[in-house]
Amino acid sequence: MEKMKKVFFIFTLFTLFTFCSYGQKVNFYQINYVISEKDTLAKIIKKFVKPDSIIRGKTPMVKKTLSNNPQIKNWRKLPVGTKMKLYVSSDFMDFQKFKQYRKKIKEQLKKSKITKKAPKTPPPRVQPTKSGKVRGSVFYMASYGSFTQSEQSLASIEFLQNSPATIGSAFTYYPDNSMFSIAWSIYLSYLLAAASNVSDSEVSIPPEIGGNLYGQWKFRKYRFTGYAGLDFERFTTFNLAGVLNDNKIYVDQSRVLYLTAGIYKLLNVFGMRLFTKL
Repeated sequence: MEKMKKVFFIFTLFTLFTFCSYGQKVNFYQINYVISEKDTLAKIIKKFVKPDSIIRGKTPMVKKTLSNNPQIKNWRKLPVGTKMKLYVSSDFMDFQKFKQYRKKIKEQLKKSKITKKAPKTPPPRVQPTKSGKVRGSVFYMASYGSFTQSEQSLASIEFLQNSPATIGSAFTYYPDNSMFSIAWSIYLSYLLAAASNVSDSEVSIPPEIGGNLYGQWKFRKYRFTGYAGLDFERFTTFNLAGVLNDNKIYVDQSRVLYLTAGIYKLLNVFGMRLFTKL
């Protein structure tokens, strides 16, 4: 049985394009809020979004909040005591801040003298609204790898291989009002064999193709998403019998289907969103 080691250093550059299905809705969380003194819309939003979030007037969550509160006529001067619905995009939602705010409201309710006849105001609750159906992206990567393939009775070969261009597309389906989602992607890698310990001649390596299908679950409390599913790859291995007999490099195409599990998280680093994956 052949033994093969494969070490990859993958440098993900950046997502080139992002596109959404027609009529897609952003995933929001609805928060019931009572306006207090000196409140402004900017101050209210700041209470629930992640640090360093950049929110503008044209941001979807701001537009949705404005359009779904017809009782507020003048947003420059918010009426104290007025109930409103605040919509926060899932990309900006800071659940730790919401948890602290909810705890503060509970403490205020305990301190206030509420009689049985007086109606109690329940603490605010966050409610997921309908999400978008499908989101997609196109990506580009470059990689560099060191390979060793050996069989004791035949031969051993070591070589360097790099992929100056890997392109692909990825999609995610978000069911309505659910923390579960389905993701899939496909890619094509153009490969170059830079050097080997068998021959100085160039080796033609067919492109590598792959794809995956994952089920995902968003853990809101811990602010990451877990995933598990299937991966498929078509890649190249060397025919060691040919190396032994002819002292030449011959290649064979291999296919593999395997199970993958892990987590991923979006981080804010110096104002940029960094996608991390384990």
